[in-house]
Amino acid sequence: MSSFVPFPQEDWDCKFLDFIDAETQYVSRSWGRFVHLAAPPDAQGDWAGFEVLMGEREVRKAEILAQDKESKLENALWPVIQTLAISDVTASNWPEILPCTWKVLLSAFHDLLPGLYLLKQHFNRGRPSHTWGEAIGVTTIPTPGHPAYPGGHATQAQMAVLLLKHLLKDDPDLMTRMQAAARRIAANRVAAGIHFPSDSGAGESLAQQFVPMLLQSELFEGICEAARSELRLAGLNA
Repeated sequence: MSSFVPFPQEDWDCKFLDFIDAETQYVSRSWGRFVHLAAPPDAQGDWAGFEVLMGEREVRKAEILAQDKESKLENALWPVIQTLAISDVTASNWPEILPCTWKVLLSAFHDLLPGLYLLKQHFNRGRPSHTWGEAIGVTTIPTPGHPAYPGGHATQAQMAVLLLKHLLKDDPDLMTRMQAAARRIAANRVAAGIHFPSDSGAGESLAQQFVPMLLQSELFEGICEAARSELRLAGLNA
């Protein structure tokens, strides 16, 4: 297997390029210039991990489709929210039952986008189909119209874990479950055939650098406090 190839310029969906210049509320719009991510590794080192997950593609298909459905953040993050085990909360209603918690995650997501897509543009890593062609088989979902590195779902899922950790009292068992859920979300994107394993690692690293910037904002901490009250009412130790 050879090194990755660049993402073809003609395959960019312009709506994703527009995110680079989107307004932010809690962090500088240029925050992506102040994080450090190593350059993507040679794709050869990704093949073994990719091949293992490719073998689980059909088993994971329902999860992959559910987490990608209409590219909604609430669908993508549900496995992390599910670990909270709040009575009557489901994949379809959790933003309505936990509106303050949803506001924290959605607000963070909006501020994440400019830096995330700036870095995708900077590294410009093609998708597995660009590098390995037919060897990856039929992808479970269409190849997204933007570069692979860092992985967006991996970044979002890890961001959610870190923010929930900020909202809740220390609970090692819960944190372990949340982290496992986030990593499965990322692995599902690899199994789908649209990401390299190292895209997931980069996404996790990006979230670990982004969230501390976000938490420096007193305005953002204000919406966090409302979410803590909501989670306490739901029976969690917040």
